[in-house]
Amino acid sequence: MKQIIIFICQMLLLSSCNNHKAFSQNFTVVSKQRYEEDKKQIVNCFMKNVEAYKILKKKGEYLYDPANYYEPYSATIYDELAQVDRISSIPISRALEIRVDTILYDSLGHRCFAFVGIKCITLIYRGTIYKKQHKSYDAKAFIGIRKNINDSLSIYPCNLFGGVGFENYDAALNELEHYFYNSLKGSSLSCGVYEGKHFEENVGDKEFFKNSLFFQKYTKDSYNCEYYYDLGKNYKYKYPYMK
Repeated sequence: MKQIIIFICQMLLLSSCNNHKAFSQNFTVVSKQRYEEDKKQIVNCFMKNVEAYKILKKKGEYLYDPANYYEPYSATIYDELAQVDRISSIPISRALEIRVDTILYDSLGHRCFAFVGIKCITLIYRGTIYKKQHKSYDAKAFIGIRKNINDSLSIYPCNLFGGVGFENYDAALNELEHYFYNSLKGSSLSCGVYEGKHFEENVGDKEFFKNSLFFQKYTKDSYNCEYYYDLGKNYKYKYPYMK
């Protein structure tokens, strides 16, 4: 398979007047095919998880979404009269548009960090009367891990920060990327696997994939990023679809 060097980089600089993206190089040897397959896998994983939550809701069943990443998109109708979300018959593929903006890799392509934009279309009703269509844009971060460059990614939510309810893709992604590129370093959490520790690198820093708290071992065979904290304990993410 022909190898190319993909220059994946996005370093966001903000000024009081406008947003400006400057680029720094993150060198990673991966094939173009592998890069496109990773993008497609992240999109498919997201869509399949949302669809799984939608099916469960239709059955009256409940499945906890610890990162609040997929379940919020499973109902695409909002009733203004009752002030509740309702399940739509519209396929998820028509209600959501997922766009992978950037994937950064480590030197082997075994670990990656992805920025993803989400366009959500919600139908607004008042009782049984259709009123309008509402579009909003969110942005979320994901971490991917695999043992071999030819393997599929195991995909985990990274919910330290997210962009929610913006008017377009760029605004949502700029907010998300600004945090992880510029403000992750020095931040900390008060509970879970990161309790009492500070992040020493921003995404995009030279030693990010080597030293970040995300990629420190939680057990012999797992990393911190594979876990979430709930009710005083750490649990491993187990969504319907992890690949």
